[in-house]
Amino acid sequence: MLILAAWPGILPAGAQSIPAPTAPADSAIGQEIFSARCATCHGDTGLGDGPQASASINPPMPIGTADYLRTAVPAEMYGVISGGRMEAGMPPFVTGNSNPLSDAEIWAVIAAAYSYGTSTDTIATGAAAYEASCTSCHGEDGRGVPELDLTDLSYWSVNSNQTVLERLPAVAEHTYDALDAESEAALIDYLRTFSYDYFDPALRFTPIPEVVVSGQVTNGTTGDPAPGGLTATVSIFSNFAIQDEYTTTVSATGTYSLTLTDVMADWALISAVDYAGVNYTSGVTQASHTIPTVELPVNIYETTTDDTVLNIDQLHMVLAFVNDAIEVAELYSVSNNSLMVYVGQDGEPEAGTVILGLPAGATNISWERGLGGASSFLPAPEVVQQGAGWTDTVPVRPGRGSHTLLVRYQLPYDGELNLAHPVTYGVSNVSVAMPDAGVTIVEDGQWSFQGNLTVSGQQIANYSGGTVPAGSSLRLTLEGEPRQVVNSAGNALLVRDHNTEIIVGSIALVLTLVGGGFLARQWQQPTRHTGDADADELLDAIADLDDAYAAGEIPDGRYRRQRERLKAALRELWE
Repeated sequence: MLILAAWPGILPAGAQSIPAPTAPADSAIGQEIFSARCATCHGDTGLGDGPQASASINPPMPIGTADYLRTAVPAEMYGVISGGRMEAGMPPFVTGNSNPLSDAEIWAVIAAAYSYGTSTDTIATGAAAYEASCTSCHGEDGRGVPELDLTDLSYWSVNSNQTVLERLPAVAEHTYDALDAESEAALIDYLRTFSYDYFDPALRFTPIPEVVVSGQVTNGTTGDPAPGGLTATVSIFSNFAIQDEYTTTVSATGTYSLTLTDVMADWALISAVDYAGVNYTSGVTQASHTIPTVELPVNIYETTTDDTVLNIDQLHMVLAFVNDAIEVAELYSVSNNSLMVYVGQDGEPEAGTVILGLPAGATNISWERGLGGASSFLPAPEVVQQGAGWTDTVPVRPGRGSHTLLVRYQLPYDGELNLAHPVTYGVSNVSVAMPDAGVTIVEDGQWSFQGNLTVSGQQIANYSGGTVPAGSSLRLTLEGEPRQVVNSAGNALLVRDHNTEIIVGSIALVLTLVGGGFLARQWQQPTRHTGDADADELLDAIADLDDAYAAGEIPDGRYRRQRERLKAALRELWE
């Protein structure tokens, strides 16, 4: 079959700039991505019938149908997925996307579309036609004629099935009069599988008979395998809810393994090991019919009660004015500069780990925990008051920026304020951001004005306070009357000097600054020994968020936004 020689130079418009796949795309992986990123509009199998289809500007393209795929050009599909077609309601999944797909992921999604639109019967018919009419020249694997390699990925990426079919008769050596039109079309569908790994979509909805889950448990403090006898627990989650748990014993070499039966492909698998009173988890993974063996390594650590391993790399303060008060949000990035988990000076995390102070007279105090580098915040009931101070009761894992806390409080303000509170640990860098609206920080040798930045249309005054030694106090003096304040609902009130500048609430501003990259640019990217936020932590966070919402502690809009951020973080791990 000499189909490649007949038209080697055909390239659809714009396809020249599309990177050809470097390996056959994995349809099974593509179907997982499609389910998470595309099915909302395009439907579970690409029929254009997703739950949001009716809200689209134009009906979503039925990219998983045989009719569409007959004339579809993969390189053009790649361009649409990458750059989008906003005029038609199709968003980009690379350009301007905060969670872009990689080249391999885009080709996997395209492979998924071909699997959706090609039945197993069609593949069988095409395989039979190939066996009868093509193997004598092209071989079983399509590589029988080196200069006419049927597995050429760049060729298949720029030609539609219809184009290939129409060109077949142009090659004199193609003599297969016995094939009818249906068999010829099936032959092309089968030939395309030389460019991607076909996966029957129906298998995604049938259990995987057996899945072997194994992993190495390593002591991250010593670098040695974990001691034998520990218990490894494998948890199965479905739709972010725990489905089942299985336990096994870690061997003398620090490994564990167990076999699960009837596992669905969309279930998430997580391993956990308890060691020295602290629970450690693996990342998240999913099994598949094509890869029924998964590895879930777990790192454990020795514990320490030495609080000198802790340091506050960054302390960002955001100030705003609410009625006759100043609202303060303090964002702490705490590092553990050892290879041991800090469990508090008493050795019991419940007795307290990270100790933080607040100014005398602070009211309306609330604590939140940052996940994934402070990209999401959740209520932190684990932070409790002890005497005049506050303490977290969560262990601090090794790594830079491994612990993020946000506290919000209010203090009375009448035109001047000396704000001070104790600092238990050394602070490498402290800064203040507040709307430029008449109030300034006295530059007293520690604090210096760094200029204004425009954030979401507001002029934000930025101050640097340098370092703060451990065991000392954080101090700053505010002077001036704010030109405009807001009430607790965020509504602008009449200004004292009739200026029209608006000051937003501090919690809204701190989230704006984080989301807009202002704080992120000042925050050095943390390098954690334990990797990103544990999947187990994210799942617990979703459950805590649901509980807080059910108890009426979180407004509806904020609840939904935070839940979507957490679910998106989990999906990233799953993918």
